[in-house]
Amino acid sequence: MLLTMYQTKDVCDAFNISRQTVRIWATEFADYLTPGATPEKGQQRNFSDGDMAVFALVHEVKQRGGTYENAHLQLKNGQRGELPVPNLPVPQESESHLAPLRGEITRLSNLLQHAMAERDDLRVTAAQEKALRQRSDEQLAQAQRKIDELNQEIGMLRARVATTNHDNSP
Repeated sequence: MLLTMYQTKDVCDAFNISRQTVRIWATEFADYLTPGATPEKGQQRNFSDGDMAVFALVHEVKQRGGTYENAHLQLKNGQRGELPVPNLPVPQESESHLAPLRGEITRLSNLLQHAMAERDDLRVTAAQEKALRQRSDEQLAQAQRKIDELNQEIGMLRARVATTNHDNSP
């Protein structure tokens, strides 16, 4: 999913408001906006689709003659406005927005490859352990059969000894 980011000019164009109004709304409704909407001094404001939905609600409230208090109440209740799609520009993703995302994708891809290699190693180890377990079970069964045979032989020898002792007694 590509993250769409809007600049102050895009907000101005979408709602037909001034840059000053965007700054005022961003400050007034900062609790409902992403951190990029109210950056530190000297940084460019960037607005997400969610921020635009907040501004859409504020715009709707103001268009109906409502106050910021009315907008705050509605925002606290989870309400958001409808984005004015025809007025929204097609945002151009700047390389500065994409570079961190590309870096994160690369990092996550590397982690995924590492995890898959570990999984494959564990599968091999599990298969080896299963084969060893089967061999030891077979050896145990063989040993048990041998023990049973020897016990049977001991029983027969004891019977012979008892018969011989009985035959040799006065």
